[in-house]
Amino acid sequence: MDTATTIVLLGDSLPISQLNNLPVNITTRYVGKSLDKKRLSLSAFYILDKFLTTHLPKYHLEDIIFLANKPYFVKDGIHLPLKLSISHSGNKIAVALSFQDLGVDIEIKQAKSRNYLGLLKRYATQSELNWYLRSTNQQESFFISWCAKEAILKAYALGVNKIQCLALNKDTNTFYVKNYNINGTVTFFSMPDIYLAVFQSTDLIQQYSNLDLRKEQTIKFYIFQEDHLVPTSASTNPAEHLGTTTTEDHLVSNTARINNFFINCYTPQPLLNLQVKNIKFTEEANKETTDI
Repeated sequence: MDTATTIVLLGDSLPISQLNNLPVNITTRYVGKSLDKKRLSLSAFYILDKFLTTHLPKYHLEDIIFLANKPYFVKDGIHLPLKLSISHSGNKIAVALSFQDLGVDIEIKQAKSRNYLGLLKRYATQSELNWYLRSTNQQESFFISWCAKEAILKAYALGVNKIQCLALNKDTNTFYVKNYNINGTVTFFSMPDIYLAVFQSTDLIQQYSNLDLRKEQTIKFYIFQEDHLVPTSASTNPAEHLGTTTTEDHLVSNTARINNFFINCYTPQPLLNLQVKNIKFTEEANKETTDI
């Protein structure tokens, strides 16, 4: 796992009886939470522990602390280089790991329509609203905006109240960032039952002139099934691991049984790649942000 690779672990929530042996620094954080919230959160750390044990044995759940609701690996008072982001929606879980700043957001696709325009009006620029209104898939367009912005904010422990600091210019596939020094990329995936956005900072990569950003920055997926993590990636066919697959548009999907739960296992090609730029309010950037 190099500095330009992001690992994404996908899975379902697990039975609470399976989560009793997690370390106390994790379990005590969710005392008093609802059963669903507790199951989702503890399941994420259970899946994370499986990955760490096999692939990064120097990292342990016992080293995790929480600052501003964001988990960090800290050993003897020193922050370790591995970054962590967790998201869940419905019974789906995404855990992302990288040696650069990162954020992940997962959202369940909903059968019932919501007032997406009303939600966008609370935070989006006029140009973003115009793009949404022209869209032939308004649910997907809303979640391109929402998931990507959530992933960016989560990378830096910024609350959703800071969402107006991000302005999407869909013509250039660029998020402009106001008031914060944030640069990177967002990769957006549309899958049969979920949307997923992964933000990867480019600040660390840009410190090394010999790295080709386009070549080196990658996302690798692991699917949690039958108490194991099955690796897959955008360059491999999950049929090698999971049996028959069907290709639909920009993704390959497969259904796998996981402890009496079902998740869809994907090897998706990104639906959309977006740049994230800290700007000093050029004419273009001002156009995007002055109406926020």
